[in-house]
Amino acid sequence: MGIDIFRKYIWILTTIYRYKTISLKQLNTLYKDNESISDGKYFNERTFHRWREKIEEIFDIDIVCKSNLYSISNTDDLRGQNVRSWLLNTFTVNNLIAENKQLKERISMEDYSASEKFLPKILYAMKENTKIIIDYHKFNNVIDSQMKIKPFCIKSFHRRWYLLAQKENGDLRTYSLDRMESVENSNETFIYPNDFSVEDYFRNYYGVLTKENVKPEQIELKVYGKDVNYVRTLPLHHSQQEIVTTKDYSVFSLYLAPTYDFIQEILTYNNFMEILSPQHLREEIQNILTSTLERYQ
Repeated sequence: MGIDIFRKYIWILTTIYRYKTISLKQLNTLYKDNESISDGKYFNERTFHRWREKIEEIFDIDIVCKSNLYSISNTDDLRGQNVRSWLLNTFTVNNLIAENKQLKERISMEDYSASEKFLPKILYAMKENTKIIIDYHKFNNVIDSQMKIKPFCIKSFHRRWYLLAQKENGDLRTYSLDRMESVENSNETFIYPNDFSVEDYFRNYYGVLTKENVKPEQIELKVYGKDVNYVRTLPLHHSQQEIVTTKDYSVFSLYLAPTYDFIQEILTYNNFMEILSPQHLREEIQNILTSTLERYQ
């Protein structure tokens, strides 16, 4: 599939989503006016319906027609943290940048890990339910060689890719792709458990690190100043609720397991965020901050 036709699919999809309902004539006019993808030409109705079919096939998103107005039937699927939403957002941004090439020197993007080079082999193994063999470089400079694992799912977090896999002893573990030295596909199959839900597995966690001995609990955060807007508009967790609102601060309630990833995120807010409860988490943050200050004495 050519990149140009793919850009057309994304444009059609995002335009209908943005307008909520739109006639074919209006859509065609907008398409013609966007010369970066249309070359100043209209599309014909037969071509449009062919594109609709391809969009449904690729993204599993239905464009429906009612009273001569087109809309997306499953808009809820385009919200939240799922692959469909991620794909759409990613390609939409790429389209916008491509349409504004004259601004490329004025658009700065974050660097991403090169770990995606292993994604094709891992995704193939997930699709075929076959084990993979990896050499894994731990941060303590120890390399686990020729580990055979069952790939369950992949997850992105803070510009890195992670793999949740089951070890030979049955334990689940999260592996960072950028610490993999090699990935090889095997011919050995495994049975992916029908009752396993990736969403449920990570539901009560922030990030990718999970621990059985760290249980989810109610956490209250006090956020000060302008950082209130950051936390309000980009929630830390799907369970987040704003329970107190004042001119100077807000208090947010979350239900999750306070693992390493969550604690590190809290620390990035410096003195603009305070753990109110539970007490043990408040004390843990205090100890970390005290130890940090001692390094500067």
